[in-house]
Amino acid sequence: MFKDFLIRPKSYDDESHDGFLHRVASENHCTFQDALHVIFSEPGSCKTGQEGGDEAFDPIAFEFGKKLFNKHVWKKDFPKLFDLLTQKFCVKCLKERHYVRAIWDFRQYTSCHLHGVALINRCDNCHGSIDTASVINKHCRKCQSLLMDVTIEKSGNTRFAHEVNEVFNSTDKSMQEKLTILNSRIEQLHPYLRLVSDGSIKSLNDIRKADLARFSELQDVALALMDEPQEGSERLAKQISEKFSKSHPSVVFNPYREVINDSTAFQFAGVMKASLTSGHFEDAQNFISIDMISRLWQVDIDELTQAIDTVLPEIRQGQKRIKLGDFANNADSILKLCREANRDD
Repeated sequence: MFKDFLIRPKSYDDESHDGFLHRVASENHCTFQDALHVIFSEPGSCKTGQEGGDEAFDPIAFEFGKKLFNKHVWKKDFPKLFDLLTQKFCVKCLKERHYVRAIWDFRQYTSCHLHGVALINRCDNCHGSIDTASVINKHCRKCQSLLMDVTIEKSGNTRFAHEVNEVFNSTDKSMQEKLTILNSRIEQLHPYLRLVSDGSIKSLNDIRKADLARFSELQDVALALMDEPQEGSERLAKQISEKFSKSHPSVVFNPYREVINDSTAFQFAGVMKASLTSGHFEDAQNFISIDMISRLWQVDIDELTQAIDTVLPEIRQGQKRIKLGDFANNADSILKLCREANRDD
């Protein structure tokens, strides 16, 4: 194992599992694969750092008496939580001490909570994505330019980065509990991020890949909206109104389909309900489906249809949709009948 290396560097408590293995390879002037072969040659060990689960024999823990965080162990349970193929880094952290921090592996951790700067995920010269080996060796693998000379972007507020750090480095919870909390927080934040990126999932992903400073700003705006539901509903109403003029309703609501399909699980469902029943849509002639109303408000679709026919006789005329203006103006009466029908049952 480690005794087979001439240079056996000590690991840091907050170092990533992958980062440490790359550092061992770099300091011993061998390839990453060669280092893996030597380190994980112990029978029953986690041969690539990606198999065997959390209970597999880990030579790093055996050698140093501590476990380094290994994202590959958790990727099956939390598939959206980590960057698996690329590596972000904080230039200022690396200049202080050159090793890869485990917290950088979190996909939504895009700015440094210590230095208030956006992390770097692309080479300044070739604009290609960066991997862990490039960070450890300080040069872009693709164009060989020096990564430590990259432009440092100020990210402004780093509230979300502080939240990730506080949970990830807490000492009163198991790793399973910490990752569950972070995963839930990120899932709750997603619809707000889509709201501040004009409802476009593609543009949001493009921003995260190309401009982490901008993405960090969007995160902070989204977090602020989570604290101000009234402002969130006003912003959503404006977005829906603008998109209704050029798009089919299914396109307008598509970015929020996860919320509609499982409304009890998302705080954002309250924002959607307040928005769709607000005064913004009193005269709206656009149609929304009864099925969407049923799922968002968690009411039986047959009872909802009957309530609509009772409050607004002849308005539906057999259709499975209703004008948004008609629903917005009569939502209280319609939903009251649904609740009464549910009590009777």
